[in-house]
This record gives sequence, C-alpha cells and structure tokens, in this order.
Amino acid sequence: MIAEMPLRGDRVPEAAATAVAMMTCWTLVTAAWWALALAQVSDPPPWLAVARSVCFGSTPSGLPDTYGWVVLVCGPASMLGGILAVWGHELVARVRAAWTEPLGRVLLAAAAAAALSGIGWAAVRIHSGLQIVAADYAPLEEGPLPATHPRLDKAVPAFDLVDQNGRAFTDADLRGRVTLLTFAFAHCRTVCPVILEGLRRAAAAAHDPRMQAVVITLDPWRDTPSRLAQMKNEWALPVETHLLSGEVGAVTRALDAFGVAWKRNDNDGDVVHAPLVYVVGGDGLIAYGFNNPAPNWLVDATMRTAAR
Repeated sequence: MIAEMPLRGDRVPEAAATAVAMMTCWTLVTAAWWALALAQVSDPPPWLAVARSVCFGSTPSGLPDTYGWVVLVCGPASMLGGILAVWGHELVARVRAAWTEPLGRVLLAAAAAAALSGIGWAAVRIHSGLQIVAADYAPLEEGPLPATHPRLDKAVPAFDLVDQNGRAFTDADLRGRVTLLTFAFAHCRTVCPVILEGLRRAAAAAHDPRMQAVVITLDPWRDTPSRLAQMKNEWALPVETHLLSGEVGAVTRALDAFGVAWKRNDNDGDVVHAPLVYVVGGDGLIAYGFNNPAPNWLVDATMRTAAR
C-alpha cells in the first residue's frame, strides 16, 4: 500500500492536466463551430457557403435551419457531457485550487468574460437574423395604379457602367424602349429578393418585347462585372435584363445620381437601401418612381409610359 501511494500521487496531476487540456480543446472547437455557422463575412469564399449549407443548412435569414441548430447545440453538449463524466472531479478540484491564487482568479475571470462575450455575440447575431425573418416586405399598396399617380418626367442621370456580357452600358442605352430600373446586390437577404420577384412578375405580365429591365448593383465591391452573368442566372431574371456594375466610384456616383438612399457596413459588406424602382420611357425620361411597388403597379406604369 505504501508503495502504491507515490504512483497514485503521480496520476492526480496527470489527470488534472488532461482534464484542463480536454476542456480547453472543447472550448476552442465549440467557438470555431459556432463561428463557422454564424460569423458574418463580407465576401465569403464558395467553400464557406457550401460548408455552412452541408453542416447547418440554410435559411433566408442566414441562420441555420432546424437540423443545423440541433447540430450546433447537441454536438458541443454531448462532448461536454463526456468530459465532465470522465474528468469532472479533476476539473472541480483544479478550479478550486486556482481560485485560491490571485493569478488563478484573474484567469478564471478572463475565461468567464470570454464565454459571456461569445454568448452575447451569438445572441446579437441570432437576433439580427430573426429580425430579417420577421420583417414584412410586402408591397405597401394594393389594387391598380391610381390614375392620379404623379409622373416624374425627369431626365435619367448620366452613367457609364458594364453589363453581364462585359459590354459598356450607359444612359443612352435606356432610350428607345421602356425600362424597369432597380437596384440590388447579390448578398442581400432582405428586400432585394422581393424587388427582383416583383420585377420578374411584372416583366412576365407585361408581354411587351420592347420592355427591358436594368439592375444596378449596390455592392460593386463584391458584385464585380465578372460575377454579373452568374448573378443573372441565379436570380432567374428575364432575358432582356442588364445587370450593371463597374468601378466602385462609377457605381456609387450612379447610385447617388439616381437618388438611391443606401449605406454600406464596411465590417460585413451589407448594404441598407431603399427598395426603389423606376420606370423609364423610351424618351430617356424617368416617368415613375416607386418605393417597394406591387408588380401590377409596375405593369400599369409601363403600359402608360409606352402609350405616351
């Protein structure tokens, strides 16, 4: 029995060290796991989108789907349960021992603060995603476009951009046909899909081969000319649609000239903007301007503009 005591004494520090190492590993893995699922990246690489979709699923809010939440919660929880079952006694003893030392108390407080910061970050991220889900982007008005709806009849501002075919596209290309002109960007998960759906429905309902659609990006930093063709396919836009981008300065000047209210978050690349749609006549004048219009309003406006 006496001979065994040194051996048992040697195993206690070893077990405590293993417990701390396992707990540290669990913390790092859990933080990385949640960051992979929730971190907002201004220009995510394709592999990240694929990894998130495979591991956590995807929703319009950018948050995981039900399966993803189960993986996010149950995975780390099961790992933690296993660690506590095997090394729980050693961990408690190590924490109590650390609390008796000034440096140990500082380290424990720092670990607690880091954990609370991580929980707070996740809560804010989840809250912002839920706000996207709860937001209502339905058209503000219903019924036909009122006969008294005011016309703008103001000149289209000058601009010089590039379309998805790599061709120059300027304000002169709006002449000669009725154009539905709006503003969107590829990473938008809020109002852009609604506006683009309205654009598709209006183009299909108008049955006018003379009509074209133009979408100017709000995010030239990421929606570069080389990406426009892929964006057009993903958005399933009508054939006669021109997606426009170009040099950042040229695009932002065009947005300001059209009177678009927009603001970009430099941290995650998100753009807050008004759901603005213009109807431009073949004479180069903006006939109507709408804020989140119903598709039938766009159809009525294009018919009135073409008939004038």
